[in-house]
Amino acid sequence: MTSCLSTEELRDLIRPIATRLPGAQSELCMREVVTETLACAQSFVPCEAGSLMLSHPDEEGALIFVASFGMGASKLPGTILPAGTGIAGQVYKTGVPFLTNSPTADNNFYQEIDRLTAHKTESLLVVPLSAFGESVGVLSLLNRIGDGFKQQDLDLLKVFSQYLTQSMQLMMEAKRQEDVALKDHLTGLYNDRYLYSYLARMIKDCLEYQHDLGLIFLDLDHFKAVVDTHGHLIGSQALAEIGRMIGQVASKYGAVCARYGGDEYVAVVPHSDTATMNELAESLRRTIEAAELVCKTEAGQKIVLERMVTASVGVVCLSQMPTDGLSSESARQQLIRVADEAMYKAKALGKNRVHWYIDPGL
Repeated sequence: MTSCLSTEELRDLIRPIATRLPGAQSELCMREVVTETLACAQSFVPCEAGSLMLSHPDEEGALIFVASFGMGASKLPGTILPAGTGIAGQVYKTGVPFLTNSPTADNNFYQEIDRLTAHKTESLLVVPLSAFGESVGVLSLLNRIGDGFKQQDLDLLKVFSQYLTQSMQLMMEAKRQEDVALKDHLTGLYNDRYLYSYLARMIKDCLEYQHDLGLIFLDLDHFKAVVDTHGHLIGSQALAEIGRMIGQVASKYGAVCARYGGDEYVAVVPHSDTATMNELAESLRRTIEAAELVCKTEAGQKIVLERMVTASVGVVCLSQMPTDGLSSESARQQLIRVADEAMYKAKALGKNRVHWYIDPGL
């Protein structure tokens, strides 16, 4: 039976690899691919044990055991192999496969893994894993059942390593394409399509588990004057920069942000409360008020828009709404509507301010 890291741990490990594809994210489920690859390798090259190791995200050159089968396999996932350590470390470093039927005679052999698993390595086959032109890990098999490893075993394991890395790349590319379809091309924030589905899911979750949820509806003040004065190119750059600022500030609060359209932005904070939402709303307002937006004309001339744009911000929490009998979809529509109304009230009161939704029945 193969012992493997959890899906969440695999995501954390694969993230540095995934980021080599522009826009790729780590929301991948590689557990099935990893365990299937090891199982297939074992069936075609009968052996007593085997492991998959990937690049450690925080220690350059180090490897971390991701999945293993055989005696003591459950002790290996999560174990770190320091940079250059053992035969696996050398294969990872050089990118050259290694086959030996007397591993303990090799100067690079690392005995600590045998001690950890209480399993003696008598033959060893290790191949590198490469993705996006770089080494990302190694795949190893131990103790060939029969007369030891042969060249054809090495050739087969190379095939499995290619399958694994191709699977990783295909899944990452599929995820990247999915993310692109859900992102606003200008700001990099999510688009309204994703916002609607995400907000409905979070409302359903919060209602089920009796958590609160906050929503911010933000509209820029004086933005039309920027476009009228400097043109649409500068306006688009300003929107993109403000979107980046909003995403940066909101991420500290666990918010998911979207460009709602034009110069409107929405931030959703699940499991939040009124104090946190007020703090986030004011932080967003102050950040935009103090912004120095650096833009460039078609001729390459730099233009700095200093404190030219402010924001009117509407805020609402799910707990303020009567949700009895409402579907999550109806609650989503109502939440966005009242946050939008609160934002327009902020504009009516003089702009550059935060205004909370007030239940008219109170």
